[in-house]
Amino acid sequence: MRVSARPPARRRTVIESLGVYLPEARVSTAEVVAGCARPLRMPLERFTGIQGRRVAAPGEYSIDLARAAAADCLSRSRYRAEDVDLLISASISHFDGPGRHYTYEPAAALQIKAACGFENAIAFDISNGCAGLWTGVLFADALIRNQRIRCAMVVSGELISPLIDTAQQEIVDHLDPQVASLTVGDSGAALMLEAGDGAAGFEALDLFTLGEYSRYCMVRPSDRPHGGGVMVTDSVRLGAAAIEHVVPHLVETLEASQWSPRDLDLLVPHQTSEIGLRDGFKRINQQLAPRSIPPERYVINLAERANTATTTHLVALRDAIELGRLRSGDRTAFCISGSGLTVGTALYTFDDLPDRERAGAPDALRPEADEGPSRPRLEPPVAQIAAVGLLGGDEARELATEELCLGAARDCLERAGRSVADIGLMIHAGVYRTDFLAEPAIASLVCGALGAGALARTENGAVPTTRPFAFDVLAGHLGALKACWLADCALRAGVHESALVLASDIAQESLGESLGVEPCGSALWIAGSQRGAGFELFHFRDFTEHLHELDTWLGNPDGHPRLMVSRCAGWPARAAHCLAKTVHDLLADLDLGLGDFGAVLAPGGSPELRVVLAGALGVAASDLVSAPATGDLMGSSLAASLRHLAGTGRAGPGDRILVLAVGGGIQTGCAVLRMGDP
Repeated sequence: MRVSARPPARRRTVIESLGVYLPEARVSTAEVVAGCARPLRMPLERFTGIQGRRVAAPGEYSIDLARAAAADCLSRSRYRAEDVDLLISASISHFDGPGRHYTYEPAAALQIKAACGFENAIAFDISNGCAGLWTGVLFADALIRNQRIRCAMVVSGELISPLIDTAQQEIVDHLDPQVASLTVGDSGAALMLEAGDGAAGFEALDLFTLGEYSRYCMVRPSDRPHGGGVMVTDSVRLGAAAIEHVVPHLVETLEASQWSPRDLDLLVPHQTSEIGLRDGFKRINQQLAPRSIPPERYVINLAERANTATTTHLVALRDAIELGRLRSGDRTAFCISGSGLTVGTALYTFDDLPDRERAGAPDALRPEADEGPSRPRLEPPVAQIAAVGLLGGDEARELATEELCLGAARDCLERAGRSVADIGLMIHAGVYRTDFLAEPAIASLVCGALGAGALARTENGAVPTTRPFAFDVLAGHLGALKACWLADCALRAGVHESALVLASDIAQESLGESLGVEPCGSALWIAGSQRGAGFELFHFRDFTEHLHELDTWLGNPDGHPRLMVSRCAGWPARAAHCLAKTVHDLLADLDLGLGDFGAVLAPGGSPELRVVLAGALGVAASDLVSAPATGDLMGSSLAASLRHLAGTGRAGPGDRILVLAVGGGIQTGCAVLRMGDP
């Protein structure tokens, strides 16, 4: 990751440019209702305010929508793709090929990185329902404010109209939980973030998770022969819960920031249905009375956009700019909600972005060219792994993803001497999960099952006892390491004081080649550094010339959801050599050798990969520490190897260990971890 020098006076993160892509084709709500196999006796257009929506053309997929939005954003930016330090994809949908092909690996961010030339960016996917894009913004903001990066792009491509196709075939009546699937539309959106130097930018940005409501919206593949995605939503309860918690959080955030409601120029909610949004506006003004927000400042753009999931706020912004409703200098509040239930508020003051967007061209001035990525360096630890929890072996083989994570989390909390109330941040880093669940985030389900952020019922309604924040990272074998990096970033920026990093991948029912995954749940308790122990460095490098040497996706080849795997012969050897190159280059930059480490933790993967890696590193395979396992532990390899290392006595307090990871893409990662007391 490149760290660029800049004056310390810059305080706020600003939106440097905005990109939106809307497919040309339009489908009306009347057409959607008429396409249902059974008559839908409800005035869907009147209830939702949705007259039509854009839908992707045949052969146009989620990744195409994201790439188009990223390209639009770059065309309006003073940054080039190679200037970008961080690239986060926040899409829920990953329909990337014919036959309802739903991609798992390589990650969408890696595909966008390769296609658009983001050669210097750390790239990974975040999954957090409709709050996913704001989750990416939250972490990009923390890194920018902490001067860890210069600029970041957060992007999403939502091809969710296939949900309509499935719902049309399966809906029974107007009370069917798939009715909400008829309200969606397709789009892509992206924004470039950088440090500002004035009053413009984010005044406040806060998200938290109410896991008690995590089952109110769930997306998984249909179990019927026609296949496709199914979104099961308790719309009434989900909408009521969102209003109950989003409204007071907005009011609280306005008061804490000393913003008068009358000073708001626009209020932009997550676009779901007009009836629900107008009810929310009414509740807001009841709480703000007599300082109400004039109705002309509310933004509802559902009529021709529908619910575009993670992209709704940015699509609404582009519409407001083009209609002249948003002007330079305007103050805007974003009300955030998504399955999980994630709620939040962002307060933002615009610079001249609206005028630049209407002009359609970037500033002529580009950022000053630097000398390229800076050399990696060791830094004083801020966060350490204070406890490791595991649930594996025979006990794990019959358990679902949520159960594996829950068991590991409880084990970890007990070993750390912590309670559920101590959890600030919860990240799940697995890719392959029970029933191919796509939404909500596994972390939010675990949050609810643990009782983190449990609600206290009062005469004024339900109030969360704590405010944990939960989401998923999708980065294959590097998921746990990138989750640890995000936790470290959050602690360094003061966003959270602790984090629970979960990982779990389960063996999927597949046709053809198996991934060889061994079911396991793991948890890492990450807290403030003690006595100099903790992470001193994270380093990531991608070799996207090998992007499609390992592809996994969800298909429906025989009328049942199946994991499909395509792996090139020799992939383990290429992955090992790419990782060895990353290690050699990193150690040269640090002026260290492998002998300077008390232990080297082997990456997850096949035994062949570890043997080839050992040879490429010039060490014996036995010199690489790896937990005994009959299969690939994937994201749980880190926790299992740390637990195994503790029992070997090969590294003691004060020793440095080198953590290695490699996965599809090909993406590689290293971390330097200084050991603390056992």
